[in-house]
Amino acid sequence: MNRLDLKALRIGLHGWWLGNPLVYKPGAADLGVIARELASAGAASGTLVLSDPADANENRRDQVQAILILRLPEPPETPEQLGEAAARSIAEVIEGAFGRPCIIHERWEIALRDTTPPLPVCQLKIEAHDGVAFLDMRLDLGRLSAMEREQVSDDPAAALLARPDWREVLLARVLHALDVRLSSLR
Repeated sequence: MNRLDLKALRIGLHGWWLGNPLVYKPGAADLGVIARELASAGAASGTLVLSDPADANENRRDQVQAILILRLPEPPETPEQLGEAAARSIAEVIEGAFGRPCIIHERWEIALRDTTPPLPVCQLKIEAHDGVAFLDMRLDLGRLSAMEREQVSDDPAAALLARPDWREVLLARVLHALDVRLSSLR
């Protein structure tokens, strides 16, 4: 997998809360440590720490890991509510972009429902401490791009996957959907 196109991603996220600022750490071995260090140093709510871990681990070549640093009010938001909101947002974006139904498994694993067994395409984890929530998203872009061979030319995914910046567009769509869903909490 090639490195992400930061210019395309920044253009896609311009003016939105989530993803600004953007901290890109390609090949980082432990993105969680980097996110926690940034949060303790005062990183703004909405900071996106992003990595395409191809260089760090060959088993995850086609994944992108993104951790959002969120400083949300404790009540009424809980890690479970945040996880559910994020999972629903991601599932809706994948369904809209690829025209494939998704299912959300326990602990926020998003999978394509129309395969047997359901094919996981995103895993979420939430950590919360000291008034900061860390939303860890791992998108399996390799599985999503493999659908290109299955698509017909008028399928919603065909237009997206034909773009050279489809990964950045998909990530921006996910962040926009989550931004809208979480905007009432800021």
